[in-house]
Formats: sequence, structure tokens, C-alpha cells
Amino acid sequence: MNLRAVRALSTLALGGLFLAGCDSSIGDGEPGTSGGAGGSNANAGSNANAGSPASNAGSPATNAGGTASGAGGASDAGRAATSAGASNTAGSAGASGAGAGGAGSGNAAGNTGSGGAKGGAGAAGRPGAGAGGRGAGAAGGAGTAGGAGMTAGIDACPLPPDGTPDAAITAINTENTLRVAMGIDCANIALALCTSAQNHCNYYTQNQGTTCEASSPHDEISGCPGFTGVGLGDRFKAAGYQLRMSGSEDMCFLDDPAGAVMTFVNSVYHRSSILDPWMRDFGYGGSVGCDTIDFGTGTTSASTITAVYPYADETGIPTSFNGAQEGPMPPVPPSGWPSGYPVTVYAQKFTVASHVITVDGDDTPLDHQFLDPASDKTLPSYATFLYTNAPMTANTTYHVVVSGSLNGADKTFDWKFTTGAGGGRHP
Repeated sequence: MNLRAVRALSTLALGGLFLAGCDSSIGDGEPGTSGGAGGSNANAGSNANAGSPASNAGSPATNAGGTASGAGGASDAGRAATSAGASNTAGSAGASGAGAGGAGSGNAAGNTGSGGAKGGAGAAGRPGAGAGGRGAGAAGGAGTAGGAGMTAGIDACPLPPDGTPDAAITAINTENTLRVAMGIDCANIALALCTSAQNHCNYYTQNQGTTCEASSPHDEISGCPGFTGVGLGDRFKAAGYQLRMSGSEDMCFLDDPAGAVMTFVNSVYHRSSILDPWMRDFGYGGSVGCDTIDFGTGTTSASTITAVYPYADETGIPTSFNGAQEGPMPPVPPSGWPSGYPVTVYAQKFTVASHVITVDGDDTPLDHQFLDPASDKTLPSYATFLYTNAPMTANTTYHVVVSGSLNGADKTFDWKFTTGAGGGRHP
């Protein structure tokens, strides 16, 4: 498996990154610059293949059950717990999204419950999947089994629009579960980005092993089956997405929307896109052996937002990271790979003066690698990374303190997180 990422700035210049399991292209740039989607995104930089899968990228566990709304109820079928049995989520699909009920609300079926009482496992239908339409819903029309709805705990996030594919909802639920826990704004489904991502996966899958296989997974060749644009900006335009400020594209070759998201999260350079506080438009597309996520700036988030990952008091964190699977490869610890799990600080105009990682209760600093935008040009201007030279210890709490100057004022990030048994974990 290979992992790669692409970030297109207002000028749509691309730089290549590779990570085993997925692929993304990332270019530097601070949110806030304006510009439209320009021309072709060719010339994605130098490419290097990576080895085995990214570290411990498990699919997130979701709640099998959940409640759909009753007749005219307050909760939404599309916002009930994510479907059981779909996309490697927990549990098995229920027989139906809800029991028999009265007339539903006047909202879109799948987005808002159209009848029934509590849903069984797999209750939440994707937008449009529930019976009833936009008028009064038919009895029991809260959505059929197996469709991906909004995960419990992210109820404040926007509902996916009508027509959003189940796989895209699964992917954005996975991302937003972490974003909400981090205290940053939710990502939003942009149907045009789902279209561009799906089109590109369709191209990628059907042209593998042929003369139409492009040198970069992010590129397409004009005249070949499924062609919609040579580069990312071209495909955004073809799908009707207006790029504002910046955008990016991540690719995995797992055919697993939740697993693809977590593969990016469990990395260094590729994490910066998937959990970027200032990149909020989101679209997922998938096909056999392909997952593509396209991002755009979308609704503007405040430049004063700060965030860390792992987030404060998070548990079940993997103990290690194998940077040999990422390209460009992050700095190698003196003892080689694997290292400890990467730690990230997101903050605009933040200059770091000191950084310490310890085992909680022990003041002895742990040797670690430190990456900031000044020393590592692969990083965006607002992301700082640390990872211990040696793998972390299972079931252990770690204490991170990063201090410096934020917009000219003293700022300290001080938080803790706890590792799991050492394997993959679910958010």
C-alpha cells in the first residue's frame, strides 16, 4: 500500500508526499491567502514509493445503535449513531432504521427522522435513504438499515446534504469525531468535492496497469477512460467546486473510508491535512483499491484557533510510528524506526521556545525529534510535530509541554494523553 497527499494553494502548486497505505500531496501556505482554482496541477514533485501499511490505522469504532426521531421528533435519522455493519463499523446491520411511526417531520428523509421510535442497530440512513421525502414521512420511514448517519457525539456538526454517499458520511464522521474532541470546527461535506474525489478514484481503478496509468496517482491522462482533469485544480473545476484560499487531496488504496482517514491521522506530514483546523470542505470517493479525499478551505475558521493531537486526555493512543513508510521520510531518530507516536500542535504565528515530553509523574525528559515550519519546509506554516526517539510504553500516560510566543504573547500548551495496549485504536 502507498499513501500520498497533495495540497493545492491558491496558485495550485503541488508538492509530493508519500506514506505507506495512502498518498497525499501537500504544499505549504498559511490559511488566509485568496485565489481561485487555477490551471493544471501537474508537476507534483518527486515521488518515492513506500513500504508496508501505516502504523496501526484502525477503523474507528462507532455506536451500533442510536435513536432515530419519533413522529416529528427532535433528533435526526441522519444524525443518529453511524450505521452498524457498514464500512467496518461496529455491530451488524439492523433490520430497519426505526419502528413504525406516525407522520414524519417536514425535513429531508435521512437527514431528519420521518417516523418511528428508537432505531435498532444501523438505524441512521444516509441522506435520501429514508422513506418519506420532504413532505410528511411514511410510517416507519426513519431510514433503512446500514446507511451511515452522523456519529453520536458530533451532533453539533452540519448534517450531510441530500445525495451524500454512505462512504463519504462514514469518512467525515471519522474525521469529525476527532475534530470535535480537539475543540476545532467540524468539516463539512461539499458534494462537488465528493464528485471530484469519486471521479478520480474511478479513473485510478480502471486505468491501473494500462498505458493510461499516470506517473503520479494524483494525475490523469487526457483522452483516457474516466478522465476529468490532469491535476487537482482541473478536477475541482470539472466537478464545479470553486477553490477559495487552499485545497488538497489525500489518497489511500484501502477501499475503506474510515481506515483511510485513520491512516492519515496516524502519520506525520499527512496528519496536517486531515486534522487541519482551517481546511473544512470535505469530499470522499472510493472504488476498488482506492480512497480519495478532496479538501477545500470552505467556511473560514478564526486564525486564533489552536489545537493539539492527540487531544488532551485522549486514551488508547498507539505506542509507535514507523516513519520509513512515509515519504518524504521524517527525520530518523538516532536509534532508527519505529519512534513514538507523533504529537502535533496547530497554531498560526506560533514560535516554539521549548518542548518537553515526559512520562506523567516522572520529570525526566524523553529524547525526541522536533519538527517546526522553520526547520522542516514540508510542514505547513502552522503545524509543529514531536515524537519520542523510542516507541512509547503501552498503557502509559505521557505529559507534553510546548512553550513559545503566539502572536507576540507567551503561550504554553500543556496536556496529557495515554497510550493503549500498543495496537491500533478507535477514536
